[in-house]
Amino acid sequence: MRGVAEHRGTPIVIAVVVFVWGLGPTAAQEQGPALVQTVGRAGGLLSVQNQQGDTIELTIPPGALAEDVEISLRPLSLAPSNAIAAHVFPGVELLPDGLSLLAPAKLKLIPAAPVADPCMVILYHVRSAEYVVPLALEPPRADEEEDPNDDAGEEGRAGEDEQGADDIVEDPNDEIAGYIEHFSMYGGGEPTMSEVGTLADLAFAMIPPYDPYGYLAFEEALSDVMHVKKAIAKLGGDDPFSNKVEEAVLAHLKDFLAEPRPEPPCDPDYLQAAVAYFRIMNLFGLPVYEDDARNEEVAAVRAQMEDLFKEVADRCLRQFNLYINIDVIWTDSLEKNYNGVVNLGWQVMGDDSSYVYGTAELPTTGGGEYDMVTTTFDGVWYVVAEGAVVMATDDAGVMTDLVLELTLSGEVLEEVVSCIPYGCVSAMASYHHEKSLSLSLRGLSSTVVTIESFEEGTAITTTTLEHITAPLEQ
Repeated sequence: MRGVAEHRGTPIVIAVVVFVWGLGPTAAQEQGPALVQTVGRAGGLLSVQNQQGDTIELTIPPGALAEDVEISLRPLSLAPSNAIAAHVFPGVELLPDGLSLLAPAKLKLIPAAPVADPCMVILYHVRSAEYVVPLALEPPRADEEEDPNDDAGEEGRAGEDEQGADDIVEDPNDEIAGYIEHFSMYGGGEPTMSEVGTLADLAFAMIPPYDPYGYLAFEEALSDVMHVKKAIAKLGGDDPFSNKVEEAVLAHLKDFLAEPRPEPPCDPDYLQAAVAYFRIMNLFGLPVYEDDARNEEVAAVRAQMEDLFKEVADRCLRQFNLYINIDVIWTDSLEKNYNGVVNLGWQVMGDDSSYVYGTAELPTTGGGEYDMVTTTFDGVWYVVAEGAVVMATDDAGVMTDLVLELTLSGEVLEEVVSCIPYGCVSAMASYHHEKSLSLSLRGLSSTVVTIESFEEGTAITTTTLEHITAPLEQ
């Protein structure tokens, strides 16, 4: 899950984004009628068939949408021109175009005609007539941690690539599926190795030049490259990138470390950039060479980034606003909501642990109809947020992240009004409510969504962690 971009990088990068999401089918490519369905925070399954009988399914998980959205699945009768010649199905357009999801949705194809080898089929995002990006083969996880030393040795790299290829190709259900994070036009086909080789070159060419605040566009471009890499592994091809991705990361880190830095280093833009480049280093790794001197240079850059992240964490990340929205949904028409802000203070307790504490009054509202009863909730959750900042390290003891482990607990005092056609009854209720959260500082200022199911309902918690740049003014 990604947040809204604060900086979009160079004008070239902006042009790429518009170019990517601006592509639409011609009237001849569309077939109708499209499936139109309203989907809300509880998620849903949409299924439609195209003219040749293929079934296209879109599974939107709970929490992927913040509000009700009218969604259209528009199957295409003719595939738009793109870089894959052998189409398995013409494609589908998901509307509204550009809609971003808070959690990845699964796009699945069930072909009408048997496919000889589903493992040789990929679904892709159609960017242009020359460029498509394979979809993620696994759902990205907000809490996913990657060891920055995964690429620390040639044996580890080779083992990872072999295991990744096996994991990707093996699918007991022979599903043709992928995961998407925004709405656009998607297709499916059987690419040749020559075609994916061309895609690999284009994907790498899309990596933007260094811009100190263009880290979001840089990370998105690297993610595209990695999707192409996994598609090549799925098809049984050799990795065309070698150290190229890691070397691009290394070059951007060097440039960022050479930038003039504010003192103290708590300027919001600089702070966000430092956290972002630390995240990119951990996600994509740094190159490993056969030459010891070059590896020492890489190790020095890694150490500088780790030191910088630790410094800005120690000096700047001392107070936060934690924005909380919890929706407890029993049915489509009965819901309770807790919403508010908790100010957190970070107090160092000893050498190795940090203590986080905050209090707030979160309004409790909601209601709806259940059977013949109309219910409303109106009250306050007197919440205490308490926990610790935990330093996450790799096997070598190198810090990779800081994580807030919090418990939200406290008393809820609310008025419950229940009405039936013959009248209403009001009652005061008091109870204890408790919720545990784990928030990564690598995801600072991004939205984190957790979904928990319970009997007859779903609880969706949305949290955003905001760093307070001037704590004394808060």
